[in-house]
Amino acid sequence: MPISDVIRERRKALGLTQEQVADRLGVTAPAVNKWERGGTYPDIMMLAPLARLLETDVNSLLCFREELTEAEISEFCSKLSEVMIRDGIDAGTALADKKICEYPTCMPLIYQITMTLQGGFIFAAAELKSEADEEYNRKYDENILRRYEYIVENCEEYRVKNGAAFMLAGEYIRREQYEKAEDILNQLPEREADKRHLQAQVLMGQGRLDEAGRILEGGVLGNINEVHMHLMKLLDIAMEEGDEKRAEEIVKAGAQMAEVFQLGSYTPVLLPLELAVKRRDSGRAVKYIRQVMETPLEYWKPSKGGIYSHIRTKRQSGSQTEKNREALAMEKIYSTLFLEIQTSPEYEFLKENEEFRKFTDEYREKLARQERKRMSGEEKERQE
Repeated sequence: MPISDVIRERRKALGLTQEQVADRLGVTAPAVNKWERGGTYPDIMMLAPLARLLETDVNSLLCFREELTEAEISEFCSKLSEVMIRDGIDAGTALADKKICEYPTCMPLIYQITMTLQGGFIFAAAELKSEADEEYNRKYDENILRRYEYIVENCEEYRVKNGAAFMLAGEYIRREQYEKAEDILNQLPEREADKRHLQAQVLMGQGRLDEAGRILEGGVLGNINEVHMHLMKLLDIAMEEGDEKRAEEIVKAGAQMAEVFQLGSYTPVLLPLELAVKRRDSGRAVKYIRQVMETPLEYWKPSKGGIYSHIRTKRQSGSQTEKNREALAMEKIYSTLFLEIQTSPEYEFLKENEEFRKFTDEYREKLARQERKRMSGEEKERQE
């Protein structure tokens, strides 16, 4: 039975009008009417209050306990990313809510959808600057926060719950709600055993060497990324303490790590750029910004070499659609970074630098050419 029928039958059985349901839930009567006609679905955060009002439970309200496989979740999130890039964050959110209403108890799905929406929203938010846009930002910002809170409060699956708790702590820190962040972090284990080593050992024993290689290479990249984030924070601390010598040593260590682990030409620049910005060294900062923004898309990935051959083989063997999707996403990352550099107070000191102004003019024109090329390609596809 569809959720629309369940709502209507339970409401009538309890002798409630649509207006009474709407008043109790803080929504409009037309909204309830649309739920019962199947025109729209209740928001995910409305499911539990609605179930209580109708004297049932969420599972009965939605009529099933179906789960999705990891492959199905991944496929949907890829589709969700495409919709957000093509049609915007509103369309993506509507698609996500519809899917969650179909599988309201599938916490891995809700978790992956929330992270996908968050990534899309970060890109969209960078382009929104007016007062009306700020209200739009707050709306979706709170939407992401509520979704993580919902998962942490309701999920029983250990891995998903901890992942959502980690993301939620990050959201609290960004809002400077440090006590809430600390409470969440205190609930997380200090360090969980990494099962990837044993997974790889099993796969190797089965002769599935390519799969084992991808797991281990992914583990290497994940651990390097974690070390890099720690170095970034240590650099912040060193500069706050006024210890520039230690700051330089941290930057040097990061560059050596990037070289040893074949991280291409993008990653080695991040720590030097951060140090140049903190020192208000406009000459070096512009140099590193150019290096970051002019790095070919290929070099956002691990550089060519033996360590990551299995990951690269998988990426290179993807369909043309997948490659086009990845290229479009990377172009979006560049656009977002460029907007951040232009608008963030952290880079304000660069606006007096002639080389920086020249670079921004050049890059703005480059983005305009890319957009014209993309629109021309879309028009050609429509004509064909």
